[in-house]
Amino acid sequence: MRVFWRGLGAVFLLVLIVGGYFAYTTVWGTPLKFNWLLNRQAVSYVFDHPEALTQIGAIDGTWFDFHSGKLDPYSLTERQDGYDRARKFISEIKAWDRSKLAPQEQLSYDIALWTYQRGLSEEKYPWLSAGGNAYQVNPAFGIQKELPNFLLNSHQITNTRLARHYADRLRAIAGVMDAVTADIDRQAKLGVIAPDFLIDNSVDQM
Repeated sequence: MRVFWRGLGAVFLLVLIVGGYFAYTTVWGTPLKFNWLLNRQAVSYVFDHPEALTQIGAIDGTWFDFHSGKLDPYSLTERQDGYDRARKFISEIKAWDRSKLAPQEQLSYDIALWTYQRGLSEEKYPWLSAGGNAYQVNPAFGIQKELPNFLLNSHQITNTRLARHYADRLRAIAGVMDAVTADIDRQAKLGVIAPDFLIDNSVDQM
């Protein structure tokens, strides 16, 4: 019996070691598969953006819901964090030898790399809004349009928790719009002012 328990303990220890190594490489190190890296990058982005996590809808209203009472941060600091994240993701991707990947993985490699490099290319334009647009308020996809649409169409109210979080998000709108207003003032000082027709049409939407 003693031999049995020793053997069982050895197996358990081996499982812990293998599981720990697997968890480390997947979450922090170099994953065993390239697609796992892309999945990790996507999860990392989503968990920093409450609105994106709500649009996925997997954990909204559950005990794991830490986000549905928040809106995405809007600031120059957040924009810089996005650039830094893109650089980190590009470095992680380039650490893989593309020639050794399967054809579908090579396509994913190219698309992800292009996407991050495209976003990073905006860094040379400091006059852009904190959201990365020339004009954060505009009639096509301005924040004054997208934010209400998000609350109307994406934030589902199916239980008490989500109802309370919806109210939290409504209260958070003022802070976001104050940040947008301050950002527009910053752009104006840099000579970036939206044309009159964009301003008029945006005001009509409010």
